[in-house]
Amino acid sequence: MTFLQPWLLFALPLLAVPIIIHLVHMRRYQTVPWAAMRFLLAATKMASGYSKLRQWLVLAMRALALAALVFFTARPLASGITGWLAGDTDQLMILVVDRSPSMQQTISESGQTKLQIGIQRFAEWTSAASSQKVVVFGTGQEKPIEFTSSEAIVGDPNVSQNHLTSNIPAMLDRVREYIEQNSAARATVWICSDLRESDWRSNDGAWNAVRESFLRLNSDVRFQILDLSTLDGNRSIELMEAKQVRGENGDELSLSFRVVQFAGPRSETVEQIPVEVQVGDARSVVQIELANGNGELKGFRVPIANAKGSAAIVVADEETKSKAGWGSLRIPADSNLADNVAYFAYEPPSPRRTLVVSDNAARVDAMALCASIPSDPSMECSIETISLNQIDTVDWSQVSLVLWHDQLPDLTALPELKKFVNAGGQLLFLPPENPNDNEAFGMRWKGWKATDEGASNDGAGNTVAVATDSTSPLARVEQWRNDSQLLGNTLSGSSLPLGELGVARICQMESEGTDLASIRGGIPLLIRSDSLEENATGSVHALCTTSDLGDSTFAKDGIALYIMVQRLLGEGSARVGNAKNRFVAEESLPLLRDATPLMGDSLPLSNRYGEQAGVFASGEQTIAQNRPSSEDDARLVPNEGLVTSFGNLRWYRVEATSADSSLVQEIWRWFVIVMLAALLLESLLCIPKAKALPKVA
Repeated sequence: MTFLQPWLLFALPLLAVPIIIHLVHMRRYQTVPWAAMRFLLAATKMASGYSKLRQWLVLAMRALALAALVFFTARPLASGITGWLAGDTDQLMILVVDRSPSMQQTISESGQTKLQIGIQRFAEWTSAASSQKVVVFGTGQEKPIEFTSSEAIVGDPNVSQNHLTSNIPAMLDRVREYIEQNSAARATVWICSDLRESDWRSNDGAWNAVRESFLRLNSDVRFQILDLSTLDGNRSIELMEAKQVRGENGDELSLSFRVVQFAGPRSETVEQIPVEVQVGDARSVVQIELANGNGELKGFRVPIANAKGSAAIVVADEETKSKAGWGSLRIPADSNLADNVAYFAYEPPSPRRTLVVSDNAARVDAMALCASIPSDPSMECSIETISLNQIDTVDWSQVSLVLWHDQLPDLTALPELKKFVNAGGQLLFLPPENPNDNEAFGMRWKGWKATDEGASNDGAGNTVAVATDSTSPLARVEQWRNDSQLLGNTLSGSSLPLGELGVARICQMESEGTDLASIRGGIPLLIRSDSLEENATGSVHALCTTSDLGDSTFAKDGIALYIMVQRLLGEGSARVGNAKNRFVAEESLPLLRDATPLMGDSLPLSNRYGEQAGVFASGEQTIAQNRPSSEDDARLVPNEGLVTSFGNLRWYRVEATSADSSLVQEIWRWFVIVMLAALLLESLLCIPKAKALPKVA
């Protein structure tokens, strides 16, 4: 037995108070021997046995009542069958199951995963206490599943593993709706999880709403966390890029991937592990070097002339079959098989179409030129320049990148741009000469300003820009984030030459986005919007100057500009074509409902393809799905994070991985009953014995 308020047990010495009072009461009168009393005492000696027994019983009941009061205020907890027999079994039982890839880690000698052990423990601990139905909320399930008993959950395919990242606060919000709709007076919510931060999102503001909504319920709800958090030296592989390129001896597949070990002991020396590369039916092995448990390989080339895919599988038609291909990367097996493989799909490079929306196209000629020159001879690039009033004529399905050098879009153009970005399109805003107050994607231009180094005075107190070909110094780019996709290091590991760029004029922006690059004084130069919809796969950036020679040296020192534009085109071209590489998400469920599996390690239910990693054929598209990269992050929710998330809600944490662990129940009600019973019995014992009335002759 444990206690939520163990410090109150220091009050147990108060049990001596009734005993001390009893002893003091016995010494209130001194005994004086008196001869005449000897015969009286002898006469009453036979009746003193019952009187002493009653006094000791009264003393025991008083001490018992006081002890029960102390234990009651300390809020005792009991586990196992004892806890269930003493706790509340007449209540709604709800199980929230984290089915994410990290729950596939094997943690027992029998080869059971975290998910299997968690469900098995739940069934063992609850089946002896109640036979009522259990309501299960699982990752990726829109509606709860009702089971007749807890034993029926074990082995059910509806609660088996998937490759979705869990959203614990969102699942608890659906639990709250279910309790409210069913008007349950009491409910216990069990959360079966390994407490990964990526699933719990303890810093998410959604926890405040979840906590407050449960506190407002007219129901007695408590939470049991089945803690399955264990860490070891598990390694995972992540696909960074898969694309078809033209090589010296024909078409080749360029692969970039990394192997990561987030926890556990790491080798102090450089270690090599084999990575099996499967392209269609062809297999090969490449060695990757791990330093401190982590390694990365970029641009690994594989010939694909005769490895387009299995000839026994019809993708869509012969033309698509001859173009699309797929494959996988696999590392040696370890404790978690779910993160040992990464899938990919590829096809010949799709045409990269750039749309320039400008009120003065000459000011962005350098950027348009960068978008028109392909980085690979096998690519096809095209540029189309339009004005703002021609936006309704655009076929957005074939556009990879939009260079928007005009007023920020208003309510007329904004809906189409949002659809474009949500579908994976890339959007780069460039400041117009006279920006207005329009706001889009959480951004708004504030106006042009000459930088201190690249400005001069016109004699009337006005600051004007100095041409970049003059001898005046320019504001240099001092800080940039090389961990971002747009400004990351090159394949050789060298950083972009952003420090060589100079800025004479900059258009200030009001934004809540992320600053990717800035000039002296921390003035933002490149901003990434953080105000996109949750399901958006594209991105929105804003460059706070132009490539015009009067504004910056982006055109003169064009290496960085070319790399940035080509990276945006590369990201945007992923939405064009039939080969798709994406992360598993709930949006995949309707997309792959009628798909055909081409490659994968598991055989899920046919209507659940969207929540599994693998390669699937859907119409003319070949879709490769992988677990979200956040699933490889082994960070756990700290105990302080749980305390903050649940706040004043009643919650308990149980080590579910231990064989002798049990579910915990509060049993304070029984101590209240014991205290009341002791006081009642004490009052009955204190009632004086009725005297017999003398008989009347």
